[in-house]
Amino acid sequence: MSYSTLKGTQPPVVAAIDKLISDLKENKIFEAAPELNTDGALGSLYEKRFMHSGSPEDMQNAIIYIRAAANTKAYDPAKPLWLSNLGRLLAGCFERRGLVADIDESILALQSAVELTLWNDPARHVVLDNLGLSWMMRFDRLGDIEDINRAISTFEQAVGATPNEEYRLGDAGGHHLGDASGHYCNLGTAYLMRFHSRSGTPGRIGLARSSEFPKRGDESDLDNALTNLEMAERMTPKWPVGRPAVLNQLGIALIERFYMRRDINDITRAIEILEESVKLTLTPWRHPENIRPPANLGIAYGIRFHSAEMDGPTEERRRDITKAISNQQIVVDMMPDMHSRRSEALTNLGESFFHRYACFEVKGDLASAMQCFRSAFVLSTGTPLMRFRAALCWLDCSASAENQENLITSEDRLKVYAIAIELLPRIAWLGLPVDFRYQELLGAGTVTSDAAATALAIEGPEKAIEMLEQGRSIVWSQTLQLRTPLDDLREVDPNLAAKLSQASRVLEEGSARSGGGGGGGGGVGQQGPSTMVDWKESERMAQSYRRSAEDWERLVEEVRNVHGFERFLQPKEYSYLRHASRGGPVVLLNASKLGCDAFLLVSPSEGPRIIHFDSITYNGLLRCSRAVSSKLRLRRHRYERHAHSVEEDSQFADAAFRILLAELWRSIVKPVIECLGLERKIQKVLPRIWWCPTGPLSFLPIHAAGVYNLDGTSTCLADYAIPSYIPSINALLEASKPRRTNRQLLAVAQPYTPGTSPLPGTIEELRRIQIPAKDHQFAVRVLGGVARSATLDEATVENVLTNMQNHSWVHLACHGIQDTTDPTKSGLLLHNGRLELSQIVAKRLPFADFAFLSACQTATGDHQRPDEAIHLAAGMLSAGYRSVVATMWSIPDDEAPLVAEAVYTHMFSDEGNGFGAARALHAAVCGRRKCLRNRSFASWVPFIHVGA
Repeated sequence: MSYSTLKGTQPPVVAAIDKLISDLKENKIFEAAPELNTDGALGSLYEKRFMHSGSPEDMQNAIIYIRAAANTKAYDPAKPLWLSNLGRLLAGCFERRGLVADIDESILALQSAVELTLWNDPARHVVLDNLGLSWMMRFDRLGDIEDINRAISTFEQAVGATPNEEYRLGDAGGHHLGDASGHYCNLGTAYLMRFHSRSGTPGRIGLARSSEFPKRGDESDLDNALTNLEMAERMTPKWPVGRPAVLNQLGIALIERFYMRRDINDITRAIEILEESVKLTLTPWRHPENIRPPANLGIAYGIRFHSAEMDGPTEERRRDITKAISNQQIVVDMMPDMHSRRSEALTNLGESFFHRYACFEVKGDLASAMQCFRSAFVLSTGTPLMRFRAALCWLDCSASAENQENLITSEDRLKVYAIAIELLPRIAWLGLPVDFRYQELLGAGTVTSDAAATALAIEGPEKAIEMLEQGRSIVWSQTLQLRTPLDDLREVDPNLAAKLSQASRVLEEGSARSGGGGGGGGGVGQQGPSTMVDWKESERMAQSYRRSAEDWERLVEEVRNVHGFERFLQPKEYSYLRHASRGGPVVLLNASKLGCDAFLLVSPSEGPRIIHFDSITYNGLLRCSRAVSSKLRLRRHRYERHAHSVEEDSQFADAAFRILLAELWRSIVKPVIECLGLERKIQKVLPRIWWCPTGPLSFLPIHAAGVYNLDGTSTCLADYAIPSYIPSINALLEASKPRRTNRQLLAVAQPYTPGTSPLPGTIEELRRIQIPAKDHQFAVRVLGGVARSATLDEATVENVLTNMQNHSWVHLACHGIQDTTDPTKSGLLLHNGRLELSQIVAKRLPFADFAFLSACQTATGDHQRPDEAIHLAAGMLSAGYRSVVATMWSIPDDEAPLVAEAVYTHMFSDEGNGFGAARALHAAVCGRRKCLRNRSFASWVPFIHVGA
């Protein structure tokens, strides 16, 4: 039963409220009480009406009138109260509509209310409580750890500011309970949410996790949550007002402790507590605000059902999963159709239906599950992440539904994959800091590769290639969109072009900001008024950035309404992507759980060719890539260019490389070479070939594949073509476009970085680069590089970034860092700090052409998000460089100068054009390999070329 069917069952008190509203509007009450703030009174009445009706219109009217009361310019001692109420109402509106602008305005209003509230005001604790709740709700949506830290600190202050006599139940009409028990409850909830966030998933206010995550949070946060929630429970009287909320949160905390300790008593007690909460909550009117206790009770029963999985299909388990379904069905029935949490409620219900079907084969459960998931992922008010989760659940169910007639078709599956891929850029919303966007994409998994495999079977290779391109490198694509030339639009609508250009620049300038980190974030007013001022300024900047993102999206939609621009910044079609093969074949390697294939773009005039790899599985590739990474982490070299500690012995022997490279040759590269009809050419001009691997293939050295014999002979890819990598087809198309360049090289060396091992090879590297540069009259600007001299101070982050703007080529010889916790902080260690990936990407470099990253792990990437190409080499492409030499792993300090000298000798002879970098690196690496007689693989295999 939806909310619309409940609207006719409103209690009689609504008529009395309507009478008061009518009298106020007719000034009848104002005549008797002229000091009354009419706007504030009307807003309060509409809020009361909403409490009984649940009507969104009542809530909007309440906000309109309370906002007018709060914004009055006349003196009003109640202004802090109106601001506080406005913030609280906007927070409630955000919970129902899911609009970030609502919670942003709520926080600003509440910060102003705190500023205007005296320290000894007896109502200060209520204002603090409201502010803490708004920060907590925004953390729930955006995941900024600073928001939940501030919420915890603010709730602690609310507890301290609560008058002693207020250990009684207050007005539960708002979000807060109004007394100390409510503050303890909210403080416990905030600790619980921070515990959630540190266990691999953001916490959700009032809702338990429906599944366990492998990473565990900080147990002290869970202990603090239970301590505060149990305190709140002891202080709360046993009657319906206020107590259900406390019991609900305590039940969630016990569920979390069950995940942590596996004590069945915790889940049993959680069920008992949530049962009581449900009985106190479900009044005859079943207000849509009272959804949390039955939702969590359903989750608790589902958890107990799963915990007894080893017992098989027992009656106890059947009862538990059936009770889970009945409670989750209540939640769905109570929710308005467009509630922002409805998608989540439908997904939870669908999962329970599916689990009962899988265990007991109850007739109709599979169809019910799939219908719930479908309703969830098409619901526009659901969060993109929850809709994506629902789509994945539907796809998982579809495998079970294949044998049931008329339940699904292959076309249905492809449509759902398309919806899931379309949601990815919305999950990684442009209004979020870059590191947050990457964090949001952690759950993407293999959906893009699986979608391409499905499209290949149903619609053919062209559709598969389009889906692969659309669902990968999401964040890089957003950066490229912001830098899209607007010349054609400017001719048609110069005003719109100017607005979009300005909005793009604002987003670019703000995109490198971090999401806040994990500081404690002292509480409101904890360090005096200046703390609140600083927080408000930071808050306004972050909100301004989000509004800019919304403006940019609106302007893009306006552009698409202009004739001829209907596909402006839409996903690229194959008719456009095929032109990437103008300079040579492009090979997309798709690693999917549904099968592994190669898509070969041979020329713009020819359709794609397909190779299916029967002998390769996704799990096999995953094991192989993990084994390679694990062994390479153990391998160390005396002077390798890595900033962490080193070991003398090498545990990754040449024999292991030979086996790996031979297997890659036989299984993947040789079939591609044969399909392309490439011929082995020794000492002749070779064609180019671009590799675009997905998933675990992104971490395997495809470029070095071959059979390397102990006698020095070999058969390998390098004999047939010059290999390069690209993060996406569009990245190659962008890198191939002509641009301004100059014959100037910025050479940076950092032989002595504080806190790391010395790299004397970088000094020799600079010397070897400068000699051929002088012979070919190529200008070189050197930063750093002289042993322990004062000139080392020149190689600072600021100087390097500044000089990169004026030089077409840049050579960076230093330590490299791959940050696995936050890949956007991966970077190069310079004299005064780390030049981070996020800083490079944020720069517009007008003359950028070629970059040589002579450091370790500059093209390693992130195993959790392999299709996002989160590494320095891809970052340089995003910043505007067309061609990049980088390293997949660590490189020896004494080997790098030899490779660099050979590369630049070739490139300076090639008219100083960055397009010659791939050919130059190919010649340099082949020379080193022959010199080493197919040995010391770790000396030459790590070097790769990325780009055009």
